[in-house]
Amino acid sequence: MKTFFESIPNELYDAAKVDGASPVRIFWSITLPLSRSILIVLTIVGFLALWKDFLLPSLVMTKPDMQPITVRLWYMLNAQPLFLP
Repeated sequence: MKTFFESIPNELYDAAKVDGASPVRIFWSITLPLSRSILIVLTIVGFLALWKDFLLPSLVMTKPDMQPITVRLWYMLNAQPLFLP
C-alpha cells in the first residue's frame, strides 16, 4: 500500500497546493479517490482472512475445548439473548 501511495505523482499535489487546497482537501479530493480500488481490495482480503479464521475452525473442530476464541465467542453470544435495559 505504501508503494501505491508513493506512485501517485507529486505534480497532482503540487497543482492542488497552487490552487489553494488544504492538506485535508488534497487528501479528500485527490488521494482518496485514487486509492479507492486498493482500499476495496484490502477490505475484501481482510474480511476473507477473518472469515477463514472463523469458518474453518467452526466446521472442522467440533470439540469446544479445541476451538479458537473467535468461534467460542460467537457460540457464547448466540447461546443466550442479550437483554439491555
